Amino acid sequence: SPYLPAGVDVWASGVVLVEMLGGIQHFSHMLGWCSSAQASPQRHAELAAFFKNDLAISSGLQAHIGNAEPALQELLSGMFDMDPGKRWSAARVSESPWYTPASTPCST
Repeated sequence: SPYLPAGVDVWASGVVLVEMLGGIQHFSHMLGWCSSAQASPQRHAELAAFFKNDLAISSGLQAHIGNAEPALQELLSGMFDMDPGKRWSAARVSESPWYTPASTPCST
C-alpha cells in the first residue's frame, strides 16, 4: 500500500498525546512492549490486535489517568485507526471537541 505521510503524522501525534497524558513509555506499556521494541511485521500484528478491541484506548489510558472523557477516546480512536485511509486527518483532529477550546480566547 502507498505511504501516506499525513496519516503517519496523525498517528505519531496520537502517540505523543498518549505519552503526555499517561507518562513516558505509556503507549509501549499499553501494548505490553519493552522500551526497545523495534518496528516489525510482528509489531504490526500486535498493533492490529490491540486496536481491534473497541475498549483498547479507554482501558489503556485508565491505568494512568483514570476514566478518559468520551471525546478523548473518540479522538484517539480516530488517530489510531489501523487503516490509513480511514484514519482522521489533521483537520479532523483539530475539530475534535476534546481538542477544540471550549471558549474563544480573550481579545487584547
